[in-house]
Amino acid sequence: MQRKNLEKFLTKVDRISAWVLLVTFILYIISGYGLTRGLIDRSVSQGLHVQYLPLIIIVAFTLHVGLALRLAFVRWQAWNKFSKTVLILACMAFLGFFVYVELFYQGTSRPEQTGPEMEIEYSQLDEGLEIDIVSEPLEEASGLRIFTLEELSYYDGQDGRPAYVAVDGIVYDNTEVFGDGHHYSHLAGQELTEEFYSYHVLEEIIKYPVVGQLAD
Repeated sequence: MQRKNLEKFLTKVDRISAWVLLVTFILYIISGYGLTRGLIDRSVSQGLHVQYLPLIIIVAFTLHVGLALRLAFVRWQAWNKFSKTVLILACMAFLGFFVYVELFYQGTSRPEQTGPEMEIEYSQLDEGLEIDIVSEPLEEASGLRIFTLEELSYYDGQDGRPAYVAVDGIVYDNTEVFGDGHHYSHLAGQELTEEFYSYHVLEEIIKYPVVGQLAD
């Protein structure tokens, strides 16, 4: 009797996880279109696509696939202590990895800051002007513009405006990669240091034109 009850319970869990996986995956696609095509409100899209749906999808996927594999082992008459242990450990490792990446992982290639004047040891060519920056304010080295957050927000890539983003206090022209002001879940015209280092390394941003510095 207990075994039958357990089987019924696991069957219900499998069906529920399958439906949750289907619904959340559809919402994930819709929220992606919301970010790139403006299908739904962008703030709602960003919250769903980046913060909530990925973890729900991962948990539902792990449950559904794990229970499906369990049934397969039962059909193959290979469901024993060894296969049970292997399957449980595999599911826990899979789920733990993605939960860690989603909740705790931060990029390791971010340069350390040594004070208000961060040491940036690289050169960049911006419209024929070579900028060598080593421990001195950007405006003194290049004469480029100082942006406030309000001024930066104007350059959102919409209605023909260029798409600027700020990373580590430096403002870059990312019009090339921000189609209609969007690049995946990121929006132009904002300070995106934390968001950038969650998915990229420094070398991926310094190849774009520097147009200024973000005001302190």
